[in-house]
Amino acid sequence: MSHTKQHPTSTAEAMLSMAVEASPSGMIMTDHAGTIVMVNSATEALFGFTRSELIGQSVHVLIPQVQRAHHPQLLQHYVENPGARPMGHGRDLRGLRKSGEEFAVEVGLNPIHTPQGLMVLASIIDITARKQQEQQLQSALKEKNLLLSEIHHRVKNNLQIIDSLLGMQADNLHHEAAVSMLQDCQNRIKSMAMIHQVLYESADFSQVDFAAVTHRLINSLSVSYALNLSNIVMTMDIDDVQLPIDISIPLGLILNELCTNAMKYAFIDRSRGKIAIGLKRHAEHRIELTVTDDGVGLPAEVDLESASTLGLQLVHLLCEQISARLDIHRSDPTRFTLLIPIPRNTHS
Repeated sequence: MSHTKQHPTSTAEAMLSMAVEASPSGMIMTDHAGTIVMVNSATEALFGFTRSELIGQSVHVLIPQVQRAHHPQLLQHYVENPGARPMGHGRDLRGLRKSGEEFAVEVGLNPIHTPQGLMVLASIIDITARKQQEQQLQSALKEKNLLLSEIHHRVKNNLQIIDSLLGMQADNLHHEAAVSMLQDCQNRIKSMAMIHQVLYESADFSQVDFAAVTHRLINSLSVSYALNLSNIVMTMDIDDVQLPIDISIPLGLILNELCTNAMKYAFIDRSRGKIAIGLKRHAEHRIELTVTDDGVGLPAEVDLESASTLGLQLVHLLCEQISARLDIHRSDPTRFTLLIPIPRNTHS
């Protein structure tokens, strides 16, 4: 009984042909000049050509006219530097059906070394549905961002209306203590409004540029309390810190309260002084906020534990809300130091 010995090359070619035909993706093999030598059934279904119409044709028949001009030099570059890789990385590739319809494709290239020379095996996937989904997601994201922007804008406007109402009420009062209380309430509202304004101006609504909030807040408070900046020197050492809104609003209120206390009470017996605000990044996902003044200090009768005066009750409550640790140095200088933990996915 005689056996016919099959040539190894023939076996390899047959296996390659079977693998190409079985692939669910469009598969096209061309020679180094771009002439099509093999296609599979998926390619016929994808482009609408029969196998006999494609074999021997230039691969340009499957490429839209606008992209054909660059293809020869791209093919030449690939032949000189063969390797498995995606085609046209970073560019939108298009295929051309027999009907003239263009469609989005993703192309992977693989070099095949044969006795006839280098061949290029291209796998082609129709990504029209994926592109449509991406466009829908982009559209939804744009709509979401517009909605969030509008929400922050409206919240800021509503807070400004409340601020104006309080201001009108204060104008009709003649009781100094009542006017002072309304002014403090106005500044707390302004601090929240500023955060929403910063978010409205931001490209990222998940993070607040708290450095910008700090600068705006200090400037606003200086005007509100008619601070003589030639006598009371304000200094700020502020890192670029981005915080989520659920930390930013309580921290903005804390900063408002501490700076208000320093501006109103630290220099009641002197005409000159210094207030320093620090916002620094710390290791292990923490930030440190400090408000320091060289004023009269906290009076001995102020109970820091009960925090019943100087707005410290509000500060303590807000510190608990954001899990911040508060340390207070009473005098020479007076310093409030907060260590605030921030989420690990927060970039700062």
